[in-house]
Amino acid sequence: YLSPLGGWRCPNARGRCSVSAAMFCLSWLRVWTFIHLMLYLEMYRVLPSLLRGFIFSHHISDTVLYIR
Repeated sequence: YLSPLGGWRCPNARGRCSVSAAMFCLSWLRVWTFIHLMLYLEMYRVLPSLLRGFIFSHHISDTVLYIR
């Protein structure tokens, strides 16, 4: 896991990375990066329509308030 001070701390009592711990760290990091990449792609795909909808609804509510 990532320590607050920065840099990797592998889950090992002696503070020395065993091979399995290092592999676990690497695979976990890869999965984490992949998930974030997918989230970013999804956001780039969805965000414009979301923003458009938000602005549109905001505009409608302003207009309704103005009419009333």
